[in-house]
Amino acid sequence: MAADIIFQGADWLAASMSNVTLPASGDSVFVPQGLSHNKTDTLGNANPDIDLALFKTHRGFSGDVGALGTPLMFATGLLIHEGSGALYFRCTADGTPNLTTDEVRIRAANSGVVVVLGSDPAAAGVADFTKIIVSRGHTTLESNIVYAGSPVVIVGSMGNVLGDATLIIAAGGPTLATLRQEGGTTRLHSVVTNLDIIAGTCFKETAAATNSQVHGGTLVFNYASVDADNVVIEVHAGATLDFMQSVAVDAATGAIRRTVDQVIAHPGSNVFYDETTVITDFVDMRTGVAA
Repeated sequence: MAADIIFQGADWLAASMSNVTLPASGDSVFVPQGLSHNKTDTLGNANPDIDLALFKTHRGFSGDVGALGTPLMFATGLLIHEGSGALYFRCTADGTPNLTTDEVRIRAANSGVVVVLGSDPAAAGVADFTKIIVSRGHTTLESNIVYAGSPVVIVGSMGNVLGDATLIIAAGGPTLATLRQEGGTTRLHSVVTNLDIIAGTCFKETAAATNSQVHGGTLVFNYASVDADNVVIEVHAGATLDFMQSVAVDAATGAIRRTVDQVIAHPGSNVFYDETTVITDFVDMRTGVAA
């Protein structure tokens, strides 16, 4: 029978659990408020093949979970982080069948809380994340992260729309199907198929976002792309597309330029660019003329 377990000791040991038993698949593990010591795994992830129902840190818990280079590793149906300490977590899939961390909700106590999410390299690239919601905190998705199915990452807020959440998607990671930004700041270094911006600022850095819908907020396009990326950006009323915040160098020619296939600018939108920006098909509905 599944159990609700309080993780009250420092290490991932039976003695640290409220039922004096290591968690098993289907259990729910809670890190309660009022604790301040870190939660670590000095045994080298003694049972990484478990698939918890829930792992949750409560607001008021001020310790770290895992450490940089030695994260906690297991799979869980739902992971919620509300504490004020850092969270270092890698989904692992040593079990059979493949284990998936279905949903992650980062709702940290403040915007400066560090969260690092990734997958276990020893699991041969089969550990998966399906949905990640960053509402408050400074979150990095490592380059070794592996997604399941048609994954979605959402950047939002807990009240301060622009300041609660920061997301960094590291270079070299797999293609993300959908990134939806509803606030905060994103620095995007890996390929995204569908980018939807409602509010906040997304800095598109070192890889293509194939289809971008900028409904609000700002997309800063810093990527020196080529037409083969089939980059299409649609900018709606009240939103901004900015090509002017950094120098982009085309790797093939050394020229300072950015190249996109199509920009669609609706009336009331802002598009900032200069002669170093190559827009193959500029549908500028603000003027009624396609450039």
